[in-house]
Amino acid sequence: MAHGSIPRRLGTTVARADEPGPLAPRGTFLRCVGTALLGVAASGCAGDKPADSVERAPASEAAIQLTGVPFSTAVAIGQPGLLRLSGPVLWVADIAEGPGLHALNAQSGEVLRSFGPRGQGPGDFSGRPFGLEVAPGDSGAIWAFDQRLQRVTRFEAASVSTHDVRTLVLQGQPRVLRVAWVGASRIIGQSNSGLERFAIFGPDGSRLRTVPGQLAGPDSIPIDARANASNASSRMCTWPGRGFVVAYPYFGRVELFDTNATFVVRADVPLASEPVFAVQTSGAYRVAYDRRWYVGCAANREYVFALFSGRRADDLDAAEQSSASSIHVFDWAGRLRAVFTLDRSVFSLAVNDSGTMLFAGSLMDAGIYRYDLPAIAAGEDR
Repeated sequence: MAHGSIPRRLGTTVARADEPGPLAPRGTFLRCVGTALLGVAASGCAGDKPADSVERAPASEAAIQLTGVPFSTAVAIGQPGLLRLSGPVLWVADIAEGPGLHALNAQSGEVLRSFGPRGQGPGDFSGRPFGLEVAPGDSGAIWAFDQRLQRVTRFEAASVSTHDVRTLVLQGQPRVLRVAWVGASRIIGQSNSGLERFAIFGPDGSRLRTVPGQLAGPDSIPIDARANASNASSRMCTWPGRGFVVAYPYFGRVELFDTNATFVVRADVPLASEPVFAVQTSGAYRVAYDRRWYVGCAANREYVFALFSGRRADDLDAAEQSSASSIHVFDWAGRLRAVFTLDRSVFSLAVNDSGTMLFAGSLMDAGIYRYDLPAIAAGEDR
């Protein structure tokens, strides 16, 4: 697929900002609570807006329209969060109360088992899982990351007792926000530190070393504000066999890293932008939330699937700020290969190894949908 014209990049600016705005209407309580459970910062929780009131950033590729089919609306799943395919199983993190993890038959949608009551014991979750990882050579199973307890726990769809649950506690400081299992003996963790952005862990959870990494924004901005913009709300997904991807919801950027947490390439996104930092009346800096950019990602060995919003935050309610209906597809050289438009806004993605099927979870109706993917043109090298 040939590249379209790429709009100019938006420069980093600093703006004066007031303190947080007005409270949300009472009718949006549930959707605001849902966003709080997701750990997403929202500029406000307003009521639903008509579609024509939402201004979107332009895209440079002709979009391919995709229509999904309902895959699961199982009552056992309170609210689907993160999704991950592992062999014949679709794993679903649940952000509602109750079991935190569900194993679904990836063909039928049948719920095979549910795991993880709230707690701190073996197989429990202190809150919603913040990551679902597949260890190389462990198809069918999943490792779920508990951010508060700093541990990853292995689950499989077969029945297991708590004595069989395998848990790795990630050791050392700083604490990590999310993880990517990038090799048989290597886990990458992303922290909110400005000096130790990434940590590399061994198969026993021991911290092998930290990597400074690059932060968004100019050196004139305080490092804690740059670290928060680069890490706190970013989305991380594993690049199977090669590394990981970081996508940014508050500015237009998708970055690829290798298994050593070394930066590889910045994807050629249709509309690139730098973060805009606002100075609050307290004097503190924060990244401005004027638009939503990349709110999710998934990947296989061939492509990155980055969930793109491009909508103005003040036109969206809380659930909409965490959702989008456009997917930008990049190869591992960072080149844009396709743009898909889904028939609904979704929060999370999972793609199969062959790139023929995509699953998406919705915050709007708590459903999971399946999409058949068309072949993606290889494109020319450059």
